[in-house]
Amino acid sequence: MDILAFLIAGLFVVFIFRVTIGSLGLPLGLAIGFAILAVIFGAYFLFFASVFSLAEMFGAK
Repeated sequence: MDILAFLIAGLFVVFIFRVTIGSLGLPLGLAIGFAILAVIFGAYFLFFASVFSLAEMFGAK
């Protein structure tokens, strides 16, 4: 379920970058590249946040 929500959010980010960068007159490839980077960094952030919250839940300091 979390993966599905993340994919939907990723598609939304791609759309927002496409509209924003397209309105600035920059190419579509640049918009897609920025969106992919944003999704990758978002995935790393969510992964590490979940790992740290699990560690805290089990009492790790």
